[in-house]
Amino acid sequence: MKTCMHCGNQLSDDNAAFCDRCGQSQQPVVVPPGNTAYVPPMQPAEAQNAAALEMMRQTQKKKTLRKYNVFAIFLFIFFLIAGMVVLIGASEMAGIRSVAGDSIMEASYQGMGIVYRGIGIAICTLGAFLALVVHWLGVFRAEYIQK
Repeated sequence: MKTCMHCGNQLSDDNAAFCDRCGQSQQPVVVPPGNTAYVPPMQPAEAQNAAALEMMRQTQKKKTLRKYNVFAIFLFIFFLIAGMVVLIGASEMAGIRSVAGDSIMEASYQGMGIVYRGIGIAICTLGAFLALVVHWLGVFRAEYIQK
């Protein structure tokens, strides 16, 4: 039984002109006597398919990573703005002064301003943390796609 000279597949017909598996011609290449150039045989179909599959995986990996990164950036900006709003409100609250002079309410507002300042910083930090988690999930997901 004849085998393909490109991929090693056994051919069903000994007189077949092309391989059933890789589609390569089974006719020997005739080189004129004066021509000494070597023409390498084409890659088998499996190698071409594997290269195309690898390119598709890399493209899908980049798309997945881009989606997660865009979402992480959105989260970070959203929490940063929310934290800044709380920080601005905290500084305004801490700066409230009574017309009548020092009072218990002034001390209360100043204390609450300090508390809200801490909450604003915590919101900003939470946003940075969540953005990093989403980015890490994107990297993990992209690596999972490659396997």
